[in-house]
Amino acid sequence: MHDIEASLLEGLKYGKKEVNSRKILSLSACTLADKIICMTPLDYDELIHKIGANIKKLTLIPNPIDLKEFPYFGPNLKTNNVVFLGNMFYWPNQNAVKFIAKKIYPKINKQIKGVKFILIGMVPENIKKALSKSNFIFTGSINGTALNQILKEATIALCPVTEGSGMKVKLLNYCAAGLPIITTEIGASGYEKIKSLIVENDLNKYPKIIIDLLNNQNKMKVVGKKNRIAIEKYYDLEKIADKMIRTYQDVLNNFYSKPKRIKEVKELKLPLPLWLREKRVKKNNNKNYYIVKNGEIVFKKEF
Repeated sequence: MHDIEASLLEGLKYGKKEVNSRKILSLSACTLADKIICMTPLDYDELIHKIGANIKKLTLIPNPIDLKEFPYFGPNLKTNNVVFLGNMFYWPNQNAVKFIAKKIYPKINKQIKGVKFILIGMVPENIKKALSKSNFIFTGSINGTALNQILKEATIALCPVTEGSGMKVKLLNYCAAGLPIITTEIGASGYEKIKSLIVENDLNKYPKIIIDLLNNQNKMKVVGKKNRIAIEKYYDLEKIADKMIRTYQDVLNNFYSKPKRIKEVKELKLPLPLWLREKRVKKNNNKNYYIVKNGEIVFKKEF
């Protein structure tokens, strides 16, 4: 379970009918599954109490990061670059960027000149155009090598998201680079073991927190280093992979066929994937769902 989609829809103020349809779909998937892997304690709790998943099937395994690919840099104390990483077609990220632009940037710009906001990831043209005359830099979609170079030049990392579910992968990259991070509780979900995150739900306090950090370079270095140490201890791919392998092995060792239940699930009316509504693609030419096994399509259904 990458996230609990019903919770995302609730946070985005979707109607009960659509929220409930996602609950039913999630419960069907959980009923069919032999094991359910989720990434955060909050998702674990919601799968039990909101979706109705069987607790005996649940395994909590956080998203990992390959630290061989993402080195430590520490905050760049010469640049005053504030970074935000994420697909900005995705509504929670888009709402966070709008808040940064309207509320955070103006207040910081009044007190500290030359602070740049670097927005990393896919971005709608209307947002890019609206912020073109401000100190905002848009990188577009980039690979890991380019991301490392940007994080090397970064001073502070932000995750002011107020909707969503699952783990915010951006924090893995921020922590690996050794940056001080300001985030909400939703943004920090799944990172409860990292005590050095600066967690604040009141977004109106972000400008002061950022300014205080920029004026205290030693604190930025200490907090950033603690973030890196915690990510090495709890989220390194080498450590998390072992738990994932054991979970898959358990499935293989105890597998049994459930043709009746599979037939029932096939009769569900499947909704469009939520990401198609983000409008990052102008047209969806694929009108089918597929189940692929060993390179062959074993099930196809039109929507």
